[in-house]
Amino acid sequence: MKAKYIILLGLLLSLVTLFIIAAGEENGDANSISMYFVVFLVPVIIVALFNGIFISSLNYQKNRNRKIIFSFIPLALLIILSQLKNIQLNFLDGSISFVGLVGAIGIGLTNIIWILSLFRND
Repeated sequence: MKAKYIILLGLLLSLVTLFIIAAGEENGDANSISMYFVVFLVPVIIVALFNGIFISSLNYQKNRNRKIIFSFIPLALLIILSQLKNIQLNFLDGSISFVGLVGAIGIGLTNIIWILSLFRND
């Protein structure tokens, strides 16, 4: 899978996840959902870009098992980040654990699709 497709898929899945989680948290209030996008759009884009670059760098590995194991590193980091509740960053108005949760779901799905594409290319 090419890098641009990985980045695009990760971004799309992360934005859909952001919308679904925001709608669930705010019970469908459109103004509150749009505020989630204002606050969390840039961090979600950055996480998706970093994951796409990391996964595309894994394409240079020869061993497929190493590719699969290393593809779970960003997912593990995002799951750990989503469990930490007391972290506040000055440039982010919201909680970093919410970014970790959205990223873990969106990036996790992206990496699973990338792993499945590895098996398709045999």
